[in-house]
Amino acid sequence: MGFNITGKYFRMIVAAVLTAVTISACEKAAETESDLIRVAGSSVTKIGAEAADVTVQYIVSGTATGTVSVTTNADWLTVVTDAEVKSVGKEPESVTLRAAANTTSGSRNAVISLGMAGAKTVRVTVIQSSGIDYVTPSGMSFDLSTASVTESSVTYTIAPNLIDRYYVFAFIHADEWEPYDGNRKAYVDKSVAEMKDYAARYEEKYDAVFNLKNYLYKGYRATTQNALDPDTDYCLVTFDLNLAWGYSGTVAVTHFRTGVVPPSSSAFSIEYDPETYVVTFNVSAGITGKFCYGFAPLEEWNKAKTPREMVRKYIENASTIPTLDAQETSYAKSASFCQYVGVEDNSDWVAFVFSYNSSTETASNIAWSQFHYQQK
Repeated sequence: MGFNITGKYFRMIVAAVLTAVTISACEKAAETESDLIRVAGSSVTKIGAEAADVTVQYIVSGTATGTVSVTTNADWLTVVTDAEVKSVGKEPESVTLRAAANTTSGSRNAVISLGMAGAKTVRVTVIQSSGIDYVTPSGMSFDLSTASVTESSVTYTIAPNLIDRYYVFAFIHADEWEPYDGNRKAYVDKSVAEMKDYAARYEEKYDAVFNLKNYLYKGYRATTQNALDPDTDYCLVTFDLNLAWGYSGTVAVTHFRTGVVPPSSSAFSIEYDPETYVVTFNVSAGITGKFCYGFAPLEEWNKAKTPREMVRKYIENASTIPTLDAQETSYAKSASFCQYVGVEDNSDWVAFVFSYNSSTETASNIAWSQFHYQQK
């Protein structure tokens, strides 16, 4: 009887000792784990719907050894840089993760876990908001129109029914559009693939993130497209595209044809004297107002494709534009061509002159004449 009582108490004592050791060990482990690694800053990070980098800072205890592992529970949030321990117990370390754009209609959460052998895992929650800029619209349409078509320009309007959604547009030759007229989505597929290829080459060349937003438009648009080919059938093509490269495949198209290049205006005549290298601009009787003149290498003139486009670029780029003040009767203005710096001997040039409205910065009555410059 006594033996059994002693054995019973002995077992109770041993159990008590083991329990005390276990509790002591757990308390020590818990204390060690809490000291090994901790997040420096908030445990919740909020980001916008666009693709973005997320940086998590953490501090490792001075008693820690080993490396920090970083994992996430969402495929849209991936690790970009490894977690390294460079200054134990001192300055915060950091790890960078990249969140893809949120193309869903609602916000979403992800958890970043930082762990170390023998340490308690710490977690940071990332909350990414939603945004319509990254969601493919449903039922988006466009009202397109063109007007004031010249040999090199057209005034156009784009009126989307959803003014808060992005879209892209292009002016293309009608024969380029023709193969896609029966399968418009195929044109969008091709165009977006080409844009993605351009984006990849841009990032490789400039070592910078390509910002698609800079190439897209929102809302009503009414302006003028220049630098078009003369006497050519064109299409204005428009389709929706969000900031995550998503699209519905809906396309709007309108057609127009540019005019032919008009002849040199009779409002002016141009004479070049190869002996003195002087160009004289003669203003016809009855022409009043301000007039401008300029010179262009023949190669540059031909690249412009039309005199109107050459003059437009000239007005756009000229810091000071020579002007002629016409009188009520005929008036002549002479300009020494060889005074221009960089004029190459034995070269072909075009002299041009036009009426200029300084308030609207527009040209009319464009006249031009080609000549050959060669020193004697």
